[in-house]
Amino acid sequence: PPDWAASGSRLVLPNLEVELRADEAKERESLLGGPIQQQMILLPVIQPTFIGMKGQTIVPVEAGAYCLSSPSTTFNEKKDPRRKFRFYLDFPEGAVRNDVSLPAERIFFDLDCWVEGDEQFIKAREKWTENEKELKRLRDFYETLSDDSATEMQMMLRLRSLVLMEDRINVLSKEQEDLDSKLPKRRIIMNDIVGSSDFNDEDVIRGPSGVLFSNQDGYMTVKRYGGILNMQEKYDIIGTFTISDFPSISDSECYINRQ
Repeated sequence: PPDWAASGSRLVLPNLEVELRADEAKERESLLGGPIQQQMILLPVIQPTFIGMKGQTIVPVEAGAYCLSSPSTTFNEKKDPRRKFRFYLDFPEGAVRNDVSLPAERIFFDLDCWVEGDEQFIKAREKWTENEKELKRLRDFYETLSDDSATEMQMMLRLRSLVLMEDRINVLSKEQEDLDSKLPKRRIIMNDIVGSSDFNDEDVIRGPSGVLFSNQDGYMTVKRYGGILNMQEKYDIIGTFTISDFPSISDSECYINRQ
């Protein structure tokens, strides 16, 4: 609604901590995707709080479920190397701070992630590095052909090569823009050019089972119904969230089904 958060207030819950369990969830949510066996129990460990007009307020949170989307089975440049990590938690009482409110219902969370062993992810990173090396080679050669010291006849002979080279640079640049939008920050990928595949901890959040979570904002949504007879599910965005970190524990203690 237009008056929602009109005052500029924000409702921030910075200390919500959850535990990923390996137990199958009994209830299935279509947004999470995957078969019911892949929707696992998510337990709140620390209830979030915020400071309002009445001082510190505890926001009750009840157990939910989570699921990691399945990987792409074949690689091509148009397939997306990202997966989705989706989960939900129930907020039975919601929360209100000034003119900002969290509805008293089930809240869904959606975040990009990657799995280190996914073929699609590995191939996309290799393609990015391959393109970057070719772009550097073409740009360097382009500058050489564009040398002002060349004679007019030499420039005429070079013109076709320059046009073809510029077309190739434009194609590769567009491919890189697309890959950039689907991979972790470029600064991570550039490490491959100097022979290192290590990821900066500042750029991704390392989770269990080789899952790399985006450190960018994910979306919080609520389920609504529309369409014919109000039978079609839709999800309205109500806010954003980020994952701050995972404790240093083994995969056996914190499990994510990667299948």
